[in-house]
Formats: sequence, C-alpha cells, structure tokens
Amino acid sequence: MGRKAVVMTAVAGLIYSLAIDGVYTYLSDYLRNYIGLSVRNVGLLIAFAMAGRVAGAIVIGWVAVRIGNVRGAWIAIALTSLGCAAIGCAGDLRIIVAGAFIFVLAYGCYSTVYSAIAMDLSEPRILASMFAIFMLFVNMGASIGQAVRGMIVTRIGFQKMVLVMGAINLINVLLIRGSKYAVPALKNK
Repeated sequence: MGRKAVVMTAVAGLIYSLAIDGVYTYLSDYLRNYIGLSVRNVGLLIAFAMAGRVAGAIVIGWVAVRIGNVRGAWIAIALTSLGCAAIGCAGDLRIIVAGAFIFVLAYGCYSTVYSAIAMDLSEPRILASMFAIFMLFVNMGASIGQAVRGMIVTRIGFQKMVLVMGAINLINVLLIRGSKYAVPALKNK
C-alpha cells in the first residue's frame, strides 16, 4: 500500500469522487429553482443524463482494452472538464443538458477506469482488501465533496461550483501521470 503508484491512485480516487460525485444533486435543484423546470422534466433530463453514465462505463471498458487504462483516465479527466465547462458557463438549457450528459459520460468512464487501475495495482494475495481500500478513498471523496459543494453553492452559486469542481478534477492529471510512471506495468495500460 505504500508504493508511490498506489498512494497516488488512491488520492486520485478521492479527487475524482470529490470533483464529480453529487454534482447532480445540485443540478436538479438548479434546474428546478433557477431555470424553472417542473420536477417531472427535471427527472426526465436527469434520467437522460444518467444514461450517459452507463454509456461511459460501456464505451470506456471497450476503449481502455485497446488504448489502456491510463489513457482511459485521460479521457475521463477531459470529459469531466468539458462537461463542467458546458454546465458552468451555459445560460441555455440545451447546453446544460448536453454538458450534463458529457459529465455523466465522464462519471461512467472515471468509475470504470479507476476500478481497473485499482485492480491492476492491487496485490493478488490481498486483492479484495486492497481494492476495498481504494474504494474507501472514493467514498471519502464523495463525503467530503458533498460538504464542500454545499458550502461552495451557498457562497458562489451552482454554476461557479461546477467550474470549481472541474478545476479540482485537473489535479488528477498530475496524480495519474505520477502513477503511470511509478509502476512499469501501467506504462502500456
């Protein structure tokens, strides 16, 4: 567990989860309270967007087998930033919905690729325990993220919070790069 790649990947899980989990909790409120959509329409839009999470997991699973998990992580980071930018800068509902779809596409990608990298790094003799520890960092990020996002939304609003989360997401560029070079097995994955 003390290897550089393991520590950096665990922290990357915390960061991705902090940046990405729960934004949709606030997206629903934003669409209802500021855009004025009905609860029914918000539910339909969120369901459509969440279909992107399933699509992201399926697509990145297929793609990562061909290009590697680390390159798949780059895709997840890029999609998250793109989705955050679209949601955070948009004034038009269609762009917000497109950004939300891209964002959850990234969510599916992130979840799948992070799990694959965590499995690659887990010691075979204690695979389940080590993988659970990696997932612990994801859960910690989600918990911290909920509190942090609530404070940010209260102070600067939803759209700026999404932009902040997109910026936090970029920390993973350094962490994934560090873990890529720390373990020879990840160089080509």
